[in-house]
Amino acid sequence: MEDSPNGMSNGKGSENGNGKHLVAFNSNYVEFSPQLHQAIAEILPSNDPLDSPSFNPIEYINNMFPNEQSLVEIDTEISKIKSKMSRVDVAILEAVRSQSMEGGQGKEDLKKAKAQIESLFGKIRDIRTKAEHSERMVTEICRDIKSLDSAKRNLSTSISALTNLHSLVVSVEQLKDKLAHKQYKEAGNSLEAVHQLAQIFKDLKGIPKINQLNWSVQQVQEELTKNIQDEFLKAFQSNKVIVHTLSDACFVIDAMGVESR
Repeated sequence: MEDSPNGMSNGKGSENGNGKHLVAFNSNYVEFSPQLHQAIAEILPSNDPLDSPSFNPIEYINNMFPNEQSLVEIDTEISKIKSKMSRVDVAILEAVRSQSMEGGQGKEDLKKAKAQIESLFGKIRDIRTKAEHSERMVTEICRDIKSLDSAKRNLSTSISALTNLHSLVVSVEQLKDKLAHKQYKEAGNSLEAVHQLAQIFKDLKGIPKINQLNWSVQQVQEELTKNIQDEFLKAFQSNKVIVHTLSDACFVIDAMGVESR
């Protein structure tokens, strides 16, 4: 056992985290540490000498009864002290009862708080799962949109190619018809249209239909060249020039290009 600062012997007491005693117990009294006294004073301030950490009972009694005449009031003072002790005991009992009830309520509140936290975490997990599912759906939708957009471009290209191919077929047939009727000016117009459309398919020479059309155009141009040569030869031999016919023939030669000249 060690001596306390006021010379009284202390027993073992509770310690804080630093190994210092907050409360020291003795068979006759309980001594609080200065830190605990300060904390109590901050929470429950009091001017009562009995609440002072440096309370000295001898000094307190001498102040109450400074002389023999004052001892007449000793019974009254004892009654006051006993009454105060009773009130303190009741207050302590009520505080202990209230603390016990609040402790049970605190446990219940803590249990509810834990349940709410678990529920919140569950909702967060659900939200995250739904967000991941939504992200996958968005990714799939974007992939489908890209695929549909590519299909749309391919379809538009195919439709455009088929339209141009149809126009080329029609122009070749018109060219043949104009050639058969020796309508050279109209044949020249059709030939220009055929050349413009044929440029679109110049990189598709491996397709049989395109090759067939190119061969038909070449045959028509050869026949046109032969007919125009016959027209000029006939005009020179008969000394009879049909200006309109030769003019249209020249228009066809221009349409066929430099090589035909």
